Amino acid sequence: MPKWFYFLFLMIIALALLFSYARSAILAGVVGAISGSLFRGRKTFFYLMTLIIVVILAVSVLEPQLPKRIKYAFSPKHQSNSVRLGLWQTSWNMIKDKPILGIGPGNFSRLFEKYKVPGEYDTIAHPHNDYLNVLVNSGIIGFLAYLYLWFSFLKFFLKNLSISLPVITVLIGFFVASFFQCYYTDQEVAMLLFFIMGLGMAQLRIEQKEKYA
Repeated sequence: MPKWFYFLFLMIIALALLFSYARSAILAGVVGAISGSLFRGRKTFFYLMTLIIVVILAVSVLEPQLPKRIKYAFSPKHQSNSVRLGLWQTSWNMIKDKPILGIGPGNFSRLFEKYKVPGEYDTIAHPHNDYLNVLVNSGIIGFLAYLYLWFSFLKFFLKNLSISLPVITVLIGFFVASFFQCYYTDQEVAMLLFFIMGLGMAQLRIEQKEKYA
C-alpha cells in the first residue's frame, strides 16, 4: 500500500484518540508511538513528530477549546484527578497495612472505608492504577510476579524487534496507561491486548517456519 495511506490512517486514529478525551489513552498513544519511532530510527521519529505537530494544528483549528480542556484535565484541581489521588493514597494505606500478600482480590471496595483518606469519591471500584491494584490485592509477591510476566513478554518480543515492533509499541503504551487506570482488569482491553500479542507470536512462528523450511 502507498505510504500516504498509512499516514492518513494514523491521522484518523490520532484525531479519534484526542477527541475521546481519554487522558491515559492519549498519553499512552503518544509515548508508545514515540518509543516505536525511536526504535525505527531518526527518520521515522522525524515523520512522527511532524505528524504530531500537524494533528495539534488541525485540532486547534477544528476545536479551539480542546487544548485548554486537555490542559485542564491534567490539573490536580480537576474533579477526576482529585478522586484518583484519593484512591491512590487510600491504596497506599492498604499496602502499608498488608504489604506481603495484600488484602485479597475483590476486597478493595469492601475495605475502602477502613483505609480511605478524606475526600469525595464517585467510584471506589479499584485504585485506577494497575500497579497499585496488583499491590493492593496480591501484595509484593503478586506484584513481582505481575512485573515478571510483562518483562518476559517484552523480552520475548525484543529478541525479534524487526517483526515485533508494533506489539512492543502497544505494550509500552499499555504500561504507561496502566499508571492511570486499571486496564488489565478491563475485559475489553485485556482481550484486545492479548489478541495483538497473539498475532505477534503467530507472525514470529510463521517467520521461523519459513526461515528453516
